[in-house]
Amino acid sequence: MEDYLISALSRHAAAALRDKNRELYEQTARLRSLLPHFINPQYNSGPFILAPFDWDSRHIFVSEEYTVSGIIDWDFATIVPVQSFFRYPAFMTRDWLLDTKSPIMENYRRIFRRALSELQDETELPLLELLDRSRWFHMFDEGVQSSELGKSALPMLEAYLTGLGNKKVEVKAIPVVRGMPILKDIHVGGGKAKNEALS
Repeated sequence: MEDYLISALSRHAAAALRDKNRELYEQTARLRSLLPHFINPQYNSGPFILAPFDWDSRHIFVSEEYTVSGIIDWDFATIVPVQSFFRYPAFMTRDWLLDTKSPIMENYRRIFRRALSELQDETELPLLELLDRSRWFHMFDEGVQSSELGKSALPMLEAYLTGLGNKKVEVKAIPVVRGMPILKDIHVGGGKAKNEALS
């Protein structure tokens, strides 16, 4: 998983170097520095799970016995790390994106969390722990994949880690040794600016 995220960040860094885009380069470097805090070393090498692109309820068929009998719409299905798989469906987290509190969404999340806890006996994975950490990992993952989403996610991710540090909460880290390329001389607004190594 680490290699996958680093390769995405490297693409953004290469684009920034090619286009002499200082803002994108600095954003990529800052996201890169956060990477150790969001990967749980336990799942860096798997498991990886086949996941549909959209978990919309209309795509899930339930039998008269209240068991799942089928899932449709597998377009754009991907293999994802376990940290990406066990998360709330997108419609349940729209209030997070708007930084508001929605009692309706909170109730949906409670029901979803309770339903997931009922599956705990069927797996050794810590389902509720993965779910509870999924908000920030998902935001980080999306910020890595899309430079536009990264722009809005970065300040929230940095504030979250700062808050953890202030509360003296341990954040598991994974050692990362590979560095970002150095952004050399770039032209900014007709002038020449120097930027030192960011890694």
